[in-house]
Amino acid sequence: SLTLYEGMTGIMENAFINVKGRSYNVTAEVEVPAGASGVIISQAGRFGGWSMYMKGGRAHYVYNFGGLQRFTASSKAPLARRRFASSCTACQNSSMPRP
Repeated sequence: SLTLYEGMTGIMENAFINVKGRSYNVTAEVEVPAGASGVIISQAGRFGGWSMYMKGGRAHYVYNFGGLQRFTASSKAPLARRRFASSCTACQNSSMPRP
């Protein structure tokens, strides 16, 4: 488990939880101003990674496998509340390549 707080940026890869080739769950408790867009959390580098972000009032998650494949999940409708917990579970399976 790893807890991050506002302002924590630039965490090196070897100090972050390794989720490569594993199933994992990310939960973010956020307060979002109306119409806001941007990254909530990401773990990425030059050759791929994942990100949970807000765009168009909806929560999104994307996993980029080395620029070769991209998997995206999005909330179906804009989020009605400004304060919420967003959760995403990525399951390692045959359709998601291993690094």
